[in-house]
Amino acid sequence: MLGEYDWALQANIKAQKLCKNDPEGIKDLIQQHVKLQKQIEDLQGRTANKDPIKAFYENRAYTPRNLSAPVFATSLNFVEKERDFRKINHEMASGGNQNLKQPPKHKGKQKSRNNESEKFSCSSPLTLPADLKSILEKQFSKSSRAAHQDFANIMKMLRSLIQDGYTALLEQRCRSAAQAFTELLNGLDPQKIKQLNLAMINYVLVVYGLAISLLGIGQPEELSEAENQFKRIIEHYPNEGLDCLAYCGIGKVYLKKNRFLEALNHFEKARTLIYRLPGVLTWPTSNVIIEESQPQKIKMLLEKFVEECKFPPVPDAICCYQKCHGYSKIQIYITDPDFKGFIRISCCQYCKIEFHMNCWKKLKSTTFNDKIDKDFLQGICLTPDCEGVISKIIIFSSGGQVKCEFEHKVIKEKVPPRPILKQKCSSLEKLRLKEDKKLKRKIQKKEAKKLAQERMEEDLRESNPPKKEEQKETVDNVQHCQFLDDRILQCIKQYADKIKSGIRNTATLLKELLSWKVLSTEDYTTCFSSRNF
Repeated sequence: MLGEYDWALQANIKAQKLCKNDPEGIKDLIQQHVKLQKQIEDLQGRTANKDPIKAFYENRAYTPRNLSAPVFATSLNFVEKERDFRKINHEMASGGNQNLKQPPKHKGKQKSRNNESEKFSCSSPLTLPADLKSILEKQFSKSSRAAHQDFANIMKMLRSLIQDGYTALLEQRCRSAAQAFTELLNGLDPQKIKQLNLAMINYVLVVYGLAISLLGIGQPEELSEAENQFKRIIEHYPNEGLDCLAYCGIGKVYLKKNRFLEALNHFEKARTLIYRLPGVLTWPTSNVIIEESQPQKIKMLLEKFVEECKFPPVPDAICCYQKCHGYSKIQIYITDPDFKGFIRISCCQYCKIEFHMNCWKKLKSTTFNDKIDKDFLQGICLTPDCEGVISKIIIFSSGGQVKCEFEHKVIKEKVPPRPILKQKCSSLEKLRLKEDKKLKRKIQKKEAKKLAQERMEEDLRESNPPKKEEQKETVDNVQHCQFLDDRILQCIKQYADKIKSGIRNTATLLKELLSWKVLSTEDYTTCFSSRNF
């Protein structure tokens, strides 16, 4: 009447032990036991929708303790147990063979029995043990089948939830995966996991699946919860060999937050723990391999992550607030999960100062009395050693787009350019070479002017052709200009006629060559001693 079926069932069992010598009383108690068992099974069916796994744990108290759950085909992570069922001897059945000396009670109720009880009382007492045994065997076999049916339903639901979880995870439906794994963890009890023929590593893999799902969602709250789940694996289940995957997961969390230094530390720890992996793992109750549990795969992933953390991208901005404690880092990335925008202030001297929006509000409230952003224009630059004027303010929204922009053009005063001073050469040789080049350029300019004048004269004389002698002189002058840089060629050209006619007095030529030291004295004497002279 009060709904306490467990107490009623226990009282019924005790009453059967006490009234075993009263055939009429034991018959009613057995019928009452059957009704209670049916009511309990009905309640189990009603509460299965709320939390069937917990209901299964509670119902294990009513099933025989020596009963072993049926074995089914599971993944490589399942613990294999005995496949043969042991024969069951219930406490009630064992109580029927004992000889208790207590007298039967509730004698006044014997008269109000129904017709079935009267028939049962009229029957021979010799047939009572056999009938009682058959009734108990039927009831106990029914309860055993119900327990097996409950176990099969629970395992079917477990397989379904796990399949939904890892399938959604493979299809990048992270919220659905997180929902499935959360429902699993709410129903599973790690202390009673062996009752489902599961190993502890299966429970840890469910926790890992939940953490990976939260990591895929990528929001700040989910990332912090994923980090807690990975730390839970490291702290509470160190003997399962999943430390490498847990440290790698924490590194991924920090990588999502663009905290590259912390991520690098955890990736380095994960690289040192690859050898502790228990082998290639599969999702519980399935043959689907967890890719990151493969040693070669996790090694390649860790090398990629370490390389990315060692050479991080350039931040979009850097917060200049000295008390920037509200954020985990001063570097600002648009891809940060907690990105809420930032402000950039520029001055006419090309200074750029950037702040988180919260840091900028704190700075304004503490230093500038909540001054409006636009009023900062034409103010002194916030850089301590800069004397420039603020000329531009840009505010970026949480989506990374320009929310608003204020600008004031500052006209700079033109500064006269510095005078260019040419440094004089300190070497005498270089000075002499420069002077020679200058002289040559002057001579060339003069000659060029002369040539230009002569051409003008030639153009004027074309109508009146000059005499032959004048033509020769002009030709000589032109040829003289051609050999302006070489004096020897000029001399040869000047005395070309004499050279063609030959040298009449060779003795004077030899004397001149001797005086110019072109010929040596020995050559001079040999020339005079020869027969040619």
